[in-house]
Amino acid sequence: MGNVNEIRIFISSTFKDLNDERSYLVNVIFPELVRITRERGITLTIIDLRWGIPDEASIFKVIKTCFDEIDKARPHFIGIVGERYGYVPSEDENARLNLQVIDDEQIKRKLEEYTKNNLSITEMEMEYGVFSEPKNAQFSYFYFKKGENKDERINRLKDKIRVDNSTWHWSRKEFESPEELGEQIKNDY
Repeated sequence: MGNVNEIRIFISSTFKDLNDERSYLVNVIFPELVRITRERGITLTIIDLRWGIPDEASIFKVIKTCFDEIDKARPHFIGIVGERYGYVPSEDENARLNLQVIDDEQIKRKLEEYTKNNLSITEMEMEYGVFSEPKNAQFSYFYFKKGENKDERINRLKDKIRVDNSTWHWSRKEFESPEELGEQIKNDY
């Protein structure tokens, strides 16, 4: 863990269906939280890698980068579940071949397990960041966009998150707008 006066928060979600929400958070809510924490002598760093990872990188190198940032941000994690399940590397032949580029054996084993279970990158982040170490999830928060999910994988993921008495937190009220999501996150933090 870094500086004791720093809080790092990792943001995990699909982005094609949550682009408006992520933009609102980055442009309105997070600057406000940064200002509030700065007044208290704390540096707040938001890790939103969907804005800065180059496309040409191997997908598993990208995921390893996400895992490294999750480790640096522990125990702070925000997961946002929308209408899309997200990219599933096991469904992509090229991605499966690229798993060999990972030289960290522990991470490689986790990625092999996640890939074997057909998890999306977003669910991999949530699995790695929260569910695999529930004792370190006391500052992990999940939010759900209101809507009818026909994709069973999303419903399964929501069921995995919605555990009463879990160490992580999840909003019982689904958000309907970027502003509503922003208020939920601001109130939690």
